[in-house]
Amino acid sequence: MADKKQKKGNGLVAGACALMNKYMPDAFIFAVVLTIVILVAAIIYLFVQGNPTNTGFIPRIVNLIYKGWYKGFWSLLAFSMQMSMVVVTGSILANTPAVKKGLKALAKLPKSPQMAVWLVAFVALVTGWLNWGASLVMAAILAKEVAKEVKGVHYALLVAGGYIGLGIWHAGFSGSIPLQIATAGAKVGAGSANEWVSPGIAFNQTIFAAYCLVPNALCMIIMPIIMMKMHPTPDKVVTVDPKVFEGDDVKEEKYDKKNATPAVKMEHSKVLNYIIVAMGALSIFMYFFNMAKSHTAFSMSLDFVNFLFLIAAMALFKTPIETVKSVNAVAAGAAGVMLQFPFYGGLSAMMTYNEAGSKSLAKLLSDVFVSISTPFTFPLWIFLSAGIVNFFVPSGGGQWQVQGPIIMNAVQDPKFKESVGEGKAAMCIAWGDCWTNLIQPFWALPLLAVAKLQARDIMGYCVLLLFVEFVIVALSLLFL
Repeated sequence: MADKKQKKGNGLVAGACALMNKYMPDAFIFAVVLTIVILVAAIIYLFVQGNPTNTGFIPRIVNLIYKGWYKGFWSLLAFSMQMSMVVVTGSILANTPAVKKGLKALAKLPKSPQMAVWLVAFVALVTGWLNWGASLVMAAILAKEVAKEVKGVHYALLVAGGYIGLGIWHAGFSGSIPLQIATAGAKVGAGSANEWVSPGIAFNQTIFAAYCLVPNALCMIIMPIIMMKMHPTPDKVVTVDPKVFEGDDVKEEKYDKKNATPAVKMEHSKVLNYIIVAMGALSIFMYFFNMAKSHTAFSMSLDFVNFLFLIAAMALFKTPIETVKSVNAVAAGAAGVMLQFPFYGGLSAMMTYNEAGSKSLAKLLSDVFVSISTPFTFPLWIFLSAGIVNFFVPSGGGQWQVQGPIIMNAVQDPKFKESVGEGKAAMCIAWGDCWTNLIQPFWALPLLAVAKLQARDIMGYCVLLLFVEFVIVALSLLFL
């Protein structure tokens, strides 16, 4: 009986993987297809909602493309640079001798392929709860090291395990929504009719509330175990060729100090290197000191995480030129982020584009879910609507700007405020945002760049975990 169940389970996993391999295109093509789908939906919506601007239909489509898509195309430019730096700084830190040694020691702990998958998935979830930026790269690097150390481990499943931390990040310490609403006076939808001002919602009503702690704990327990069970039989395992990662290693070169030119001496100068490291260390100390002094919520911004990784890497490399060599070895991994993120910026802009006196597609979707809600089902419908919107507005902060004003004003209705409350309503958006990250290639790009895989390689496993997380989170939001 056990063998039959195992075969059935393996068959389900194999079927999901085969489906994704057949129909899931390259992550860039996925972004292009989503763009066209939303363009068509937006054009149909323009036609259905009437003509509030009294302009011709063709000019309205032109405005949708130019004022919506084009104007938003570069809206994620700063974020694109941040995410590119996540790939680069995380990778160069992992290339330092000390960190490599530590990762190798950790990678040797699992004694079987199944335990290797469990380890990577568990580390990804814990680090994702602590800080999503660190999780994206560090879990991917751990997956690479584990693949080198543990024989017979299925590499794509290992990397998928390294990604699942993004499925819970928004209910953790780096979640943009709980961090923003913790500050009294923080606004969403500022200047609009739907503006909402936070009264200052403490963490005990967001990430430390039962409807966040319980699903987070269950995900950390259940999902790694399920991933272990997904591991294929030895005859179906696809391992990774270690040669794939040879270009990532930085070879140390002998430095002839006696015959070196002044330029070469500066390149190898520990003094120059540690002046910058000392400045960085002081800045890091002051960052935490000011946070403690002002009694603000503990958080590490993406800029700070990148800065921390870079300064730590420079300290461990000891000379400036070693940092340069490491960056040169890994920088190409950020290419996918630079190409694809602008398309998501345009995509988000089309979702939020509206003519005078009309609703955007994102607002329409949110309003529909609010209109069909009851006090009991309100959290579930917010969660589902946020999960759908996340496909097209994948930035957590961006999604808060789109849905936050709608949901936070809707919850002021006494029937919702008593049964749900503002903190829970906000976290329903947060949970929906991170839930569908599991099948959104947008966030997988940095991890895939480090692991050197394509989105289709890991999405079959992530689809199954999507349903597991849905059950865990939906039940928690409804009954806690």
